[in-house]
Amino acid sequence: MDQAKKRSQNRRRQRASGKLADALLDAFDDALCAAPSEKPFDPLACARFVLSRAGAMILCGLICVLLTLVFYQIFPPKYEATAKLYVLENKDANVQLAALQTGALLLPDYREVFQTWEVHEAVRSRLDLDMTYGEMQRMLTVQSPSGSRLMYITVRHEDPVFAAELANAYAQAAHTFIAESLHGLEPDLFSSAIIPGHVSGLVLAKRIVIAFAAGMVLAACGFVLFFCLDSRIRTEEDLARAVDAPAVISLPLRKDRAIGAQEKEKACLLAADLLVRRAGCVLVNAPHRGAGVSHVCEMLLRSLTALHRRALWIQVEHRPFGDCSSGKTLSDYLEERCGWEDLVQPCEGGWRLPIRGTEDDLPSQLFHPRMEKLMEELRNVYDVILVDAPPVTGHADACAFFACCDGAVLTVACGQTRLKDAAACAGRLSAGVPLLGAVLNDAAARETNAFRLLFSPKAGATL
Repeated sequence: MDQAKKRSQNRRRQRASGKLADALLDAFDDALCAAPSEKPFDPLACARFVLSRAGAMILCGLICVLLTLVFYQIFPPKYEATAKLYVLENKDANVQLAALQTGALLLPDYREVFQTWEVHEAVRSRLDLDMTYGEMQRMLTVQSPSGSRLMYITVRHEDPVFAAELANAYAQAAHTFIAESLHGLEPDLFSSAIIPGHVSGLVLAKRIVIAFAAGMVLAACGFVLFFCLDSRIRTEEDLARAVDAPAVISLPLRKDRAIGAQEKEKACLLAADLLVRRAGCVLVNAPHRGAGVSHVCEMLLRSLTALHRRALWIQVEHRPFGDCSSGKTLSDYLEERCGWEDLVQPCEGGWRLPIRGTEDDLPSQLFHPRMEKLMEELRNVYDVILVDAPPVTGHADACAFFACCDGAVLTVACGQTRLKDAAACAGRLSAGVPLLGAVLNDAAARETNAFRLLFSPKAGATL
């Protein structure tokens, strides 16, 4: 009997663990589906992004040119003068094979001669130089080409005349020192150093061109790397990848520009889409401030009025010292000191209801029981209500309108909002109201500004 109970308990535990595992797998699958995928690499979009930063690349090239000129001032170009010695006993007409082999073997020994203080002292006395042996040694280079019995005595200096004189002085001093101190083959002066006419290496003009090109290439590589690592939303495809919304559009809106026909047309399309979905109250929100939510609401308000609909814009704002206006406020309505008509103000394109307060006090007013009555009265009068509230991811103000809103519209700023921030905001909104659409704000304005410098102020709708 006890064994039957144990088997029954084990079966129940297995079924419970199986259900728990299935639930965890489902939750994991939902999380994977909800998480935004990484932005795929688009070569054409990358090329447009790099070309739009042409001003920054030119600036980087000019900086490299300036650094090159400063380097030339600190380390001026130097000239190279070369004298040649020939290590071979050639006093007779016939050259013996033993002499050739002996000359080749003595080349390493003869190169050591130029590191002795006697040779340096002889050169310093000959030219009356006020230099140390170390300074003279740093200017001197002695080389022997492979398979040859020639010694190249090269001197690098800023003065071409001094470089030639010093190279010839070293060749003469080494010839004398070898003849007097060493018992071997005496080197002959094969070629005297002449005054060089060109600096060693590249001339200044070529270095400037190379520095400018290198600066632009370096800046371009940096922008390509930035584009590959950047997770900010720049196109409608990026926004659709981060947000699962029925409609995703872009509005080329900027508050400091005149409103054109393209802006009006797209705003009317969005307003018509809200009317088709029978959205009487819409929450317009963004992942962060400065995404242009107020400007989008203003455009929608004008479009709805143009479509012969009564529209109201509820503007919720945080102010450090609360509402400073002289008229009636939301607290007056909540305490039954006025009606909702006293709160509504006329504005360009429709009507506006401002709600202002501190970040600590405003949520307590928005969650007041009389707020539900206020929204019901407003919905009976206006066809569409647009609620502009602070970001739902950082504040509780927008959550107070979840019960009365029919949907939400997510607004992101082109080139400013990241994929994960947009996905997080969309997730918070979807938990309370359906997501009716998403707006990519200031998209065309950024695409047309092809030569915007890297360090210019951020372009975009500011509130």
